[in-house]
Amino acid sequence: MGDDAILKRLRGELRRFNVAGNTTWITGTVSRTYVKEGYALVDIDIVGENQRGELTTKGLATVHLLSRDINHRVALTGADISLELPTVR
Repeated sequence: MGDDAILKRLRGELRRFNVAGNTTWITGTVSRTYVKEGYALVDIDIVGENQRGELTTKGLATVHLLSRDINHRVALTGADISLELPTVR
């Protein structure tokens, strides 16, 4: 993501215990790139896998990235961008 990006949303589900001493690899795949309200956004699917190849974590993230297109807006804080998400309780 880098220092110039803003993490707007992060959601994770722990599917198995991450036991102390086990190794967990976290990887991500870009699932969608889009522009909303002039902001360049990227959705990322996140997967955590332990040393036995078992899925331990699954999640998603939305990141605001700087764009080379001068018509795209730059958010100074994450509060500038509205994703219209339901409140999680």
